[in-house]
Amino acid sequence: MNIRNTDFAFIGLTVARIASQLREKININTTFSFGTELGTYVIISLFDGDECMESFHLSTTNCPRKMMDDIFAFCMEKDLFKVPMDIALVD
Repeated sequence: MNIRNTDFAFIGLTVARIASQLREKININTTFSFGTELGTYVIISLFDGDECMESFHLSTTNCPRKMMDDIFAFCMEKDLFKVPMDIALVD
């Protein structure tokens, strides 16, 4: 996988923004791995309580923006965001 340092910053910021908008009891778990035998990888999982609803792997999409778009779309489809959303577009 070819990933740049700025991709990790983008993923971290986007996960934080998505996480801040999730309904109560919906959790997001992000795993970054560097320098292992498997190489560098990113896994982001969404949980409803203790039950894993879905996991997204950067190694399968190979594009950080597409992976984050897929996660956002999944959250929209499953109605996982609180209503109303209070996203800050500018920090």
